[in-house]
Amino acid sequence: MTKIEEKFQEVDVESVASSGPHEGDAYANAPAGKATNFQAYVNVVSVLAGAGTLGLPAALRDAGWVGLAILALACAMAIYSNQKLIKCLYYDGRNRLREYPDVAAAAFGLPGRIVVTFFYNSIALGGPVLYLILTGGNIHDLASSVGSTITVKQWIMIAAAIMVIPIILTKTMREVAFLSIFGALSTAIVVFIVMVAAIIDSKDFDHVTYPDGTTGPVTHDV
Repeated sequence: MTKIEEKFQEVDVESVASSGPHEGDAYANAPAGKATNFQAYVNVVSVLAGAGTLGLPAALRDAGWVGLAILALACAMAIYSNQKLIKCLYYDGRNRLREYPDVAAAAFGLPGRIVVTFFYNSIALGGPVLYLILTGGNIHDLASSVGSTITVKQWIMIAAAIMVIPIILTKTMREVAFLSIFGALSTAIVVFIVMVAAIIDSKDFDHVTYPDGTTGPVTHDV
């Protein structure tokens, strides 16, 4: 049994979390400018409800009913793991850990901190890079249909230049939360547009509109 598991037996996490600030808690006396719980929720929605939302229908189409069961299982596992993560933050009942590397260090010492820090930073860096590549590729496909000659690499650089502007202008997490509202709203608008287009195209499967502007019958590769 690890150190954290032993502490789980001793600490009532809910009472600890609801009892107010704790010694060593860096967020106990949060200064003005911190995001509210709702704004943090919007941040999470904006991050998670992105490209994957539009990809779910195709994934479920290919996986069938088994894919739906796997999706439900993944949801349950995510909820369970996040509950355990919150317990890890208050594992000793006194101090609140701040980051994933802190949790790893409490459980496995310095080796755990090094490993988790590596993967944590890899995801933090790789995620935005992946989205820049997707953004550049999607804009290139759309722009090419109207005669644009700008390459994918150029679109990626343009997207990066535009996306860095909010990073420079925002000073606090509260401002970032307001930007996330626009991100979540844009995702909702895109989903709505796709649903409307699907309803329109469903009336005639022989004349479906494709992303490049062409029309034709539905194929398995849509």
